[in-house]
Amino acid sequence: MAEQPLVSIIIPTYNRAHLIGETLDSVLAQTYTNWECIVVDDGSTDATDELMAKYCAKDSRIRYYHRPDEHLPGGNGARNYGFKMSKGEYIQWFDSDDLMHVESLEIKVRNIIRSKVDVIISKTTTSINKLGTQYSNLRKEFDIVEKNDFYIDFIKSRNNILIGDPIIVRSKTIDVIFDEKLIRGQDHDYLIRLFSQSLKIGRIRNYLYYYRKSENSITRQAANLKFKFANTQILLNKKMLSKYSEIDEVAFEYHRKNRKLYRSYIEKNRPYFVFLHYNFFRKSFNLSIVEFSIYLFLNMIFKKGFDRMKYKI
Repeated sequence: MAEQPLVSIIIPTYNRAHLIGETLDSVLAQTYTNWECIVVDDGSTDATDELMAKYCAKDSRIRYYHRPDEHLPGGNGARNYGFKMSKGEYIQWFDSDDLMHVESLEIKVRNIIRSKVDVIISKTTTSINKLGTQYSNLRKEFDIVEKNDFYIDFIKSRNNILIGDPIIVRSKTIDVIFDEKLIRGQDHDYLIRLFSQSLKIGRIRNYLYYYRKSENSITRQAANLKFKFANTQILLNKKMLSKYSEIDEVAFEYHRKNRKLYRSYIEKNRPYFVFLHYNFFRKSFNLSIVEFSIYLFLNMIFKKGFDRMKYKI
């Protein structure tokens, strides 16, 4: 490739000494070589420091930092600091337990240059075997998203995009930072704000990103209804409804998600989430206080009757 702009790969990490080595090996194996990899530690208490010292000594393109106190604890603060320390023309967010296809950067950068897109995305997989294919004809696997409201489809979960997959032109990320107060849904929130800009988006229809499912992931903790994660999901939905209340199809989708959350909380014997956000859930069913209270009581006692609570027009 004649033109080789610098790609900044930014990785937040916390107690992943047992996994991040494999992640960095997938970066080192890239056929595209003009990259910098910035790892920002969020206060690990395992052997991350020792492991990172070895990788930094092995390759000067890898740099290691500790998140400073000016950024809040958590992956969001680590990512924002990593961005400050980066120099690349393109930004590749990545996670410390995931893997890249060996040609991922080469394929994406080549198509960014050819098609002059702002963001390029590929397909993601939780099956490591799907990363084994070598691609010979890149153009056939590439198209450009024509819709100007791509972010609406993303909000409605029509496009499954994970934060570690896209490569983004740096100028499009300067004003879009991670919300450091969020502990759940921060990637979704970031990508919504990114895609709501006027962007030319390229899409590669091959698997270039492997996402590792973790038993201790925030998603799983939220699914188990641990308080701070489940409560944050509700707060995020409130934020989205407030911001996009004028777009009927988006509002409808978030009310649908809220009704699904309501049922999950009741079925798993966590009604206090509903009581904490009583009016919020009531409005997602568009029911009066009396109607909603009756349904809530019956749902709690019998764990059924949800189908009768369809949105009241």
